[in-house]
Amino acid sequence: MYQQRIEAHGRPEDVSFRQVIKPVASEVVLEILGEVFGMDVGEFKRRRHSCPLRAVAARCLIRYAGMSQRDVAERLRVGSGSAISKQLAALVGKEAKDRRLRRQVKEAEQRMGEAR
Repeated sequence: MYQQRIEAHGRPEDVSFRQVIKPVASEVVLEILGEVFGMDVGEFKRRRHSCPLRAVAARCLIRYAGMSQRDVAERLRVGSGSAISKQLAALVGKEAKDRRLRRQVKEAEQRMGEAR
C-alpha cells in the first residue's frame, strides 16, 4: 500500500498514513487564531524576530487542518517545511517560559476542537 502511494504521489516524501478527523478549513484555523491573539489573519504571514505567532499557526494548521509542514510553509510564506520544523521546536521553549502564550494557545485549541 505504501509503495502504491509513493508511485501515485508527486512528492514521495509527503506520503503518510496519518488520520485526521474532520479537518477544519485553514481559513477558519487562522481566523480563530486571529481572534484569540487579537490580530489580523495577514499578520501570520509576516516575518518577525522572536515572535511565536507563525509557529502557533503552523502547529494548529498541521494538527487541525491536516496540512503537511510543506503546505503550511507555502500558506504562511515561510521558506520550507524544514523552517516550519525549526519554528515548532522553538515554540516548545517559548511556551514553557510564557504563561500568557500558553493560555492563548490553549483557548485557540479548544475553539478549534469545537469547530470540528
